[in-house]
Amino acid sequence: MDISGARVPVAGATGVLGAALAADLSGRGARPALAGRDPGRFARAAQAHAGVPTVLFDAYDPAGSVIAAFTGVVADRPQPEMADYSASKAALSAWLAAVRRETRTLGIWVLEVRPGHLETGFADWAVAGTAPPMPAGGDPRHVVVAGADAMVADAELLRTAPDGALVTERRTE
Repeated sequence: MDISGARVPVAGATGVLGAALAADLSGRGARPALAGRDPGRFARAAQAHAGVPTVLFDAYDPAGSVIAAFTGVVADRPQPEMADYSASKAALSAWLAAVRRETRTLGIWVLEVRPGHLETGFADWAVAGTAPPMPAGGDPRHVVVAGADAMVADAELLRTAPDGALVTERRTE
């Protein structure tokens, strides 16, 4: 793969590995986009890669922090011909569960949005070969609105039930 000129997001660009990756990618002609949370190290990283997009953020900052991420039904039910996608969503779901427990006492809210198949066009994008056949999906706008509602309701999980209804699960404490 020729990465010359490619935009490559580097999360954790203030850490040892992220900073080294950004430097290596730049050396190969790629255009990294940096994200990190340590202001001092982030300023140095941004200076070392002048002119690249940067985002300073700390998901673990309790001032108004909400971590929300879309996983998907494949996190629970991996699908044939979607192994990589299913594995990445399952890993994200596990990370969200662990972060939820780690940050609960800090006042940081973690929401996992785990919808069924949606009509986003993603089903037409094969990683390799031909995309697997998929049935018609749901309306992503309904999930987005329900996701925002779930945040307001302090929910931990928004999922699609077997009948297609969106179900919100709240903290049980």
